[in-house]
Amino acid sequence: MVTYIGFLCGSFFIRLGGIPVGVVAVETRTVELSIPADPANLDSEAKIIQQAGQVWFPDSAFKTYQAIKDFNREGLPLMVFANWRGFSGGMKDMYDQVLKFGAYIVDGLRECSQPVLVYIPPQAELRGGSWVVIDSSINPRHMEMYADRESRGSVLEPEGTVEIKFRRKDLVKTMRRVDPVYIHLAERLGTPELSTAERKELENKLKEREEFLIPIYHQVAVQFADLHDTPGRMQEKGVISDILDWKTSRTFFYWRLRRLLLEDLVKKKIHNANPELTDGQIQAMLRRWFVEVEGTVKLGPGQSRGRHGFHHPYDPAHITYSASRSCTDPLHNGLPFHVGKASCLSLPCLWRKGLELPFTTAATVMRRHRRPSTGVKVAFYFLPSVSGYA
Repeated sequence: MVTYIGFLCGSFFIRLGGIPVGVVAVETRTVELSIPADPANLDSEAKIIQQAGQVWFPDSAFKTYQAIKDFNREGLPLMVFANWRGFSGGMKDMYDQVLKFGAYIVDGLRECSQPVLVYIPPQAELRGGSWVVIDSSINPRHMEMYADRESRGSVLEPEGTVEIKFRRKDLVKTMRRVDPVYIHLAERLGTPELSTAERKELENKLKEREEFLIPIYHQVAVQFADLHDTPGRMQEKGVISDILDWKTSRTFFYWRLRRLLLEDLVKKKIHNANPELTDGQIQAMLRRWFVEVEGTVKLGPGQSRGRHGFHHPYDPAHITYSASRSCTDPLHNGLPFHVGKASCLSLPCLWRKGLELPFTTAATVMRRHRRPSTGVKVAFYFLPSVSGYA
């Protein structure tokens, strides 16, 4: 269930299944910007400027940046409903520093320390520079991008792609290759015995055939270009994590967000215990722990692992796994220890950091890993109380 609890300048706060979330949405309608006359200048006049929907202007780009910074400052996860066609590139917008404010959005997302979920809704599209500033590669540690089955995304729109990659001369070449009438007329036109009148008549028929077929071939070319903008193609190229259905998207994002928040908590605790570990190493540790305890996730029809490893569309199994092992002491309740080389922590180091081991567990570990020459030093993977999977 989504409950709206506030509204702020095109961005708003919601609760997704009880989890507070900041949301950035898109205005798809045309907006009128009213600029009053300057009282100190008698020659100035009031102006009303029409701003198209689904386009970032300097003021709206800066507003988006402010919302991202505010949500991150308050420690809220961010949900972005992406439906932009790009940035406004007029001369006035360039003078109003649209590029600068667009870069601010990149800075805001790069500094986010909370989960950021970007979702392209049904019938929405993400194009041009707008894709660049919210791509998940800006902050791969916290950002993920998803697309609905009925959405579209690419740098260029299909019409623009056809204008560049499949122009009129390319359409004519295609006609000459596949249209039987055009091929027959072209062959007759190449006959040397033709008179001037017959040649002119064939040229006119050939031109009429071209004009008749150009709109049809253009539509086919646009449709062909549109097939490259589908979510399936985006997932194949690795620019989105998964393809969603609108009916189940709310359930998916609830479980996904719960998992990411728990996983982030685990990573912070592990990193505090051993700052030398990288995020990739911690992610691999979480993956191994989950597989060893719960086994490999069996995917059903239409499910995929995604580019994040063991990926379940709703994550309930992994949330249940995390919640069942939650306790005050991160090393209580017989949580598994795994001998390895990625994290080498001594018992005094753990105690200094406030991570108390149960006496029986510590005794068992020391008995099994006693090293007379160097004293008691235990090398193991540390599994905190709440864990996810990768």
